[in-house]
This record gives sequence, C-alpha cells and structure tokens, in this order.
Amino acid sequence: MRVLITGAAGFIGSHLVKYHLKLRDEVWGLDNLVTGSLESLSQDNWLDHPNLRFERADLLTTPSLSRAVNWADRIYHMAALLGLKRVFQHPFEVLSQNIQGCERLLLTVQEEVMRGKQEIQVLIASSSCVYGSGKEVVGKKEEEPMTVLSGFYPQEAYTASKVANELTGLCLCSKLPQVHLVIARFFNVIGPYQTGKYGMVVPSLVLQALKKEPMTVYGTGKQTRSFCHIQDAIEACQRAFLLPRSQGEIFNIGSPEEISILHLAEKILAKIKIQSVSKLGHSTHAKIIFLPYEDGYQGRFSETLRRVPCIQKLTKLTGFTPQISLDEALDEIITFYQNSHKISP
Repeated sequence: MRVLITGAAGFIGSHLVKYHLKLRDEVWGLDNLVTGSLESLSQDNWLDHPNLRFERADLLTTPSLSRAVNWADRIYHMAALLGLKRVFQHPFEVLSQNIQGCERLLLTVQEEVMRGKQEIQVLIASSSCVYGSGKEVVGKKEEEPMTVLSGFYPQEAYTASKVANELTGLCLCSKLPQVHLVIARFFNVIGPYQTGKYGMVVPSLVLQALKKEPMTVYGTGKQTRSFCHIQDAIEACQRAFLLPRSQGEIFNIGSPEEISILHLAEKILAKIKIQSVSKLGHSTHAKIIFLPYEDGYQGRFSETLRRVPCIQKLTKLTGFTPQISLDEALDEIITFYQNSHKISP
C-alpha cells in the first residue's frame, strides 16, 4: 500500500508512519515542522527507512501535493495547528490554516479523481471538541450536533476548524464514490513522543514530576478526561477503514476509562515516587499546585467538566475495544521521558 500522511512529524502522524513502515508499506510524509518534530522519526533511524519519503513542506503551498495524492492509495490528514496554548496565542492562524490546509488537500483529491484516479481512502483527523465546550461531553454519539460557542472564545477557533474540515470532507465524498472517506474524532490520545509544549496534559505532568518541578493543575482538578493509548487509536482507524460500508462515516475514537485531572496528577506522582523510593531508598518528588485558568490561557475560557467518549458505534461495527489501560500507558510514557531526557527517578 502507498500511504500519504500529512502532519507526519506530529504525534499521531509519526506513529502512523512507523506503523505502516512496519507493514512494509510505502510512506510519503509531509510536515512543515511548525508543531511537529523530526525527533519523533529520527530515533531508531526511521527517517532513513528505504520505504519512507519525508518532505518538509507546507500543505498550503507545496507543489508536490498533486503528485503525492495521485501516488497514494490511502491518505491520513493529520496536519493541524493544535494545543490549547497555541490556540489561545494564535486563534486566527489556527482557524485559517487548519481550514485551508484541509481544503487544499481535498480539492487536490477531487482533481486527481476527476483526472481518472479510480479509488482512494482518506481519513480526516477530527476531535472531541466538535461536541462543544459544555459542562459535560459524555455519551455523545456521532450523529449528535456539533457545537461552537457564540461570542469570542479563542479555543473555538480550533473547534470551528475541525467542524469545517468534517463538512468539507463529507461534501466531497457525497459527490465522489471513488473517495472512501472516514472521519476520526479523537479523544485525548497519549503515548511516547507526545509533547507538552502546547498544553497536552499528560506529557506536561510527567515531565514536571520527573524534573521535581511543581505539577500544575488548572482549576479545581475535578474535571475529568479519558485517555487513549496511541496504539489503540491506530488500531481503531485500521478497523474503520476495513469496514466495507464506512465511506462517509464518523467514529469516536478513545477510551471510556475516566479520571479526574487531579487523580491523574496524583497517579503520575505516585508512580514516580515509588520508583524514587525503590532506587534511592527515600522519596524526592514534586508537589501538585493549583492555578486559575487565566494563568495558563490568556482569554475567555470555557471548561468542560467531563469529557468521555461513546465508542458504541465503533465497537458494534468493528469489535474494537481499547487494550492498553491508563496505568500501562503512563508507565510507558514515564519510562520514555526518563530515557529520552536522561532523567533519573
């Protein structure tokens, strides 16, 4: 199989690159490296793999996009500006570039199909944020309305871009049966190589704990989230593509295992504290501090108190259930950051 991945140096994108290279597929990766990093592909010499062509390129301007789309059997559109901190700092850039990037990709797909390309699979990466920023996003099924808050909330720039990308994709595949389109609404995917630079909570807390810095929890910490390991997320995507009638279908992808952010921080701290005690004979660890949202996000902010995916559709149609628990995922992430940052417990 020939696989085109936009955002190939991002967190999920880089794991998709490795997944398909392990299957001996040919991979063409595009990334402008604004939020992605070659570090995720340079370790273990993945960048030198003979089946990988990596191109540092902007999706909005690269002249090779038509050739890449024509070459590909499957496309994963993972490229996006994301992360709450970046969204609050650059809401207009996030909104405009995310929409334009997806639009250019899908218009190129349309052009290649009109030129005679027989069939192509396309996955558009969406987000749980399309269910809105209400107090509870629990049990929301894929057919329920997408919601954007009225008024200026900077975080809604990212939400609006994902809503627009979903609708653009659905418009395309409704007219072109050659395009097998799947939309994946990801709920808090975690794993090695994820960065906390733009506000991702798990790597942020893990690195703070490992460095014995104060672990920052915003608000009360009672807000809950569900975290899905990257391997489970990729497996869910593969199963969705294999469905013969999944064209134009939307799938929630995540784990229903719910935890408060405070409990998450405590769990991470406990794991690292146990390692410290076992190796050093005494405990040397960080502490948890609480900060108001205004300290982390400059602008009007709406906090969702609970966000838990409903994966009934995915499970019913594909048999998918998450296989990696949160505890297992955290253990792996802690070990990864200890090794990659050379931090002793």
